[in-house]
Amino acid sequence: MADVLVVEDDFLTRNNLTELLQRSGYKVFSAESGEEALKLLQKLNPEIIISDIMMPGIDGYELLRRVNAEENENHIPFIFLTARTELSDFRQGMLAGVDDFITKPFKAQDLLKSVETRLKKKEKSERKIVQFKNCVACNISHEFRTPLIPIIGYSQLLTDNYLHLEADEVREISLKINSAGNWMLRLVEKFLLLVELDEADSIVENSYCNTTEVIHACARRVASSNARLEDLFISLKPAAAVSLPQQDLERIVTELLENAFRFSKNGSPIEISSHSTQDYFILTIRDSGIGMSHLQLKTVSSFLQFNRQGMHKAGLGLGLAIVKKLAEKYGLSINIESQPGEFTQVSLRLPLIL
Repeated sequence: MADVLVVEDDFLTRNNLTELLQRSGYKVFSAESGEEALKLLQKLNPEIIISDIMMPGIDGYELLRRVNAEENENHIPFIFLTARTELSDFRQGMLAGVDDFITKPFKAQDLLKSVETRLKKKEKSERKIVQFKNCVACNISHEFRTPLIPIIGYSQLLTDNYLHLEADEVREISLKINSAGNWMLRLVEKFLLLVELDEADSIVENSYCNTTEVIHACARRVASSNARLEDLFISLKPAAAVSLPQQDLERIVTELLENAFRFSKNGSPIEISSHSTQDYFILTIRDSGIGMSHLQLKTVSSFLQFNRQGMHKAGLGLGLAIVKKLAEKYGLSINIESQPGEFTQVSLRLPLIL
């Protein structure tokens, strides 16, 4: 069974908790103060912590803050024991990152149920992290091989034939190496961003931005980097303020547009449009590219590989994975429609600032 750390300054409560948990099969370590708990945590790695709030010296809030401040790959669930039932106390605890509250005097079944629930949630989260890491390990070697091939190949060509190449040939080869290097850099940045989003705090700060300015700037930047400004068509309704930080709206628009340009041919249109309802701003990006099958649409996930034969710029599906993560974080609605060989259309619904 799991290791549990009990932090409680009251001797009887601490002993009762210890006996209850031990009878239920848990291995229990106990501390009578926040200071003692921190010393134990230097040697132990408990799977859950149950702590009183009101303690002399380091109280429960400060203990929670210090535990969360430690660089630990795995989150340790934290349950507060409290005799206080004011709403402000619960709010303070939730903002601090506590997982649950148990009110004193507590019922044994309530405490055990809370411990069991938090441990199951922790186990599920750890499984997802392992799956994520395995997914990275499986994909990174294959995906980074794609831009590495031209880098190695063209650099070898320069090494072997530098005496026989014309200046314009050297320049052309150098540009190809530079392009592949920049491509690899973007892949690394996307991997790091996806890891950051996967590990980031789920607390959402209140923030908003003006849609028109951000979307126009992102669209022109991405179109220009793909040398396809003439393919870009923007039809946005009057400016709308949405409940989303500007940086994350920029990320969403950039990733959607990069996919649209990457998987459509030069000369085919990329259309950006929008409309608003009473409560939402709906952004739509449509390309006339190779599209996706029904099965591919159903399996969109973090490292999705579409079957894009003849399209060597794979991109890992990371763009859509990043959009999906951000949509989940802010409670946004995303809808993808596509027909193979015809189009892909992505619609994003963002809440308006009312």
